[in-house]
Amino acid sequence: MKPPLRTRLTPARYVTGPGAAAAAPEPPRAAWSAREKRALLGALRAQAALGASELEPRRLRERLPRRSEAEILAFVSHLKGRVAREAVRTEYRQCLEEQRRRRAEIPAPIEVWTDLAEKLSEQLEEATVAAFSQVLTIAAAEPLSLLRSVPAAAPRAGARSAGSPGRCLRHRH
Repeated sequence: MKPPLRTRLTPARYVTGPGAAAAAPEPPRAAWSAREKRALLGALRAQAALGASELEPRRLRERLPRRSEAEILAFVSHLKGRVAREAVRTEYRQCLEEQRRRRAEIPAPIEVWTDLAEKLSEQLEEATVAAFSQVLTIAAAEPLSLLRSVPAAAPRAGARSAGSPGRCLRHRH
């Protein structure tokens, strides 16, 4: 089975006649020079100083006589897009940098305990704070000499040595 017939249109670049001028696109203009960009910036600043809430292409056209209103609006729109992309990119980079900094920091044990306590007891905050405070008070009051002490071995019942607690060392002859 054959597909249905389609009417084929002539591309706009080959159209000749009275409608040809309207159908033909504008020739591409040269890139914006630094002088034109400065003039546009000055015109935009002047509009902002006047308190204009919207962009007025006619006033911009006065400062840029070689550019059409459409070109000016297209360039301003292009600049707005670049500004938006750059703002998002900057915010994203800052967010990534902050995450890297957090990962690089090794939290102190007290921070780990505090985070764990917050996660475990969201409703019991007062009780958790009181218990945590008591644990820290006890830990601070414990003498440092007991911190790493090894408990003494229990004495054997049958054998007594010279240094055993059962003998008195003062009366040694």
